[in-house]
Amino acid sequence: MFVQNAKFIQAHSSKRGAIAVYGQESNADTWKMAKVNMAIRGIDANFIMANPPFNLSNWGQDKLKDDVRWKFGTPPAGNANYA
Repeated sequence: MFVQNAKFIQAHSSKRGAIAVYGQESNADTWKMAKVNMAIRGIDANFIMANPPFNLSNWGQDKLKDDVRWKFGTPPAGNANYA
């Protein structure tokens, strides 16, 4: 997903470094693999794209209950689709 997004941006604007996309990963190993994948292709590791946690029933709500990003309310513990 990261590589395809970088290719899309470059193909449509030629300014891949002019945008910033932010996200987070709950699995440290996934993040490490993504950084290596981007490095191999010459993509700056600060270019981040997120894939929402769709259909996860255990998305870690207990760790994020007080997170300031839930300004519209905390998503239910059993349904990550609302996160």
